[in-house]
Parts: sequence; structure tokens; C-alpha cells
Amino acid sequence: MRRRKRKNKQIKFIMITSLSLLFILTVGYAAFQTNINITAKGNIIKVTFDDLTKHIVTTGDGIYKDIYEEGRYVYKGKEPSNYIIFNDEMWRILAIESDGTLKISSTTLLEEIVWDTNYSNDWKSSTINEYLNNTYYSALSEKSKSQIQN
Repeated sequence: MRRRKRKNKQIKFIMITSLSLLFILTVGYAAFQTNINITAKGNIIKVTFDDLTKHIVTTGDGIYKDIYEEGRYVYKGKEPSNYIIFNDEMWRILAIESDGTLKISSTTLLEEIVWDTNYSNDWKSSTINEYLNNTYYSALSEKSKSQIQN
């Protein structure tokens, strides 16, 4: 009986982890593949926070210089203190891009959505694209919309 409960917990953990990873990869894929969808817009906002890069670290949690791109910084670690409020919601900064924009990720799951209810692999006609560009984007405040970059 204990083995079954333990196995069920392991299966739940694997499923939740897999779904979370799929959501992150879906959002990440969209953010890098197109600039006409809400994912790209929602993950990148224009800021003028010069002081974010004043506390660069070389070990542990914090902000690191990107070794592949000049002027780009990435947050690493278990608790790198990279929280930001966007659209009155808590987000985490993933990277400070070389053009001064922030790449951010929500700290809460919006909702569970399948990639496409028609079983297509085409982003342009996908269910998640429709949701992000219409439903989610429409619900953003005007202030938040003004901070979003293509």
C-alpha cells in the first residue's frame, strides 16, 4: 500500500513537472519564434533600471553577465531575488537583454491550456496562440500594454 501511494506521488510529481516544463517551453518557443504573439510581448517589457546590473555575481544566486552576448545579463540560482510587479502580478526576471528590455516569467500558472484543440503543430492557428493574443492580452491593463515590446 505504501509503495502504491509513493508511486502515485511520484507519478503526480512527474506529471506536474512535465506539464510545467511543457508550458515554459511553449512560452519560450513562442517568445523566440515570433514577435506577433502575446508570448513575445508578454515576456519582454521596456525598462530603464540601470541599477539592476550593479550587483553582478560570479557565484551563487543572483545576476550574471551572459558569456555569449555582450550587454546581456541572466538571473541564476534557487533564489536569485529577481521579482518584479507587472500588471499588478508577481513575475520573475529571467534576463536583462542587451537592448534594455526584461524577459520575465509569471510566478503563477495562468491556466492549463492545450497547445491546440485541433491537434495541429502550427503556432499561428494554435489554441494557445489564440488565448494569449486575444483573451489574455485583452485583459491586461492599459499601463501594462504600454510597457510591452514586440
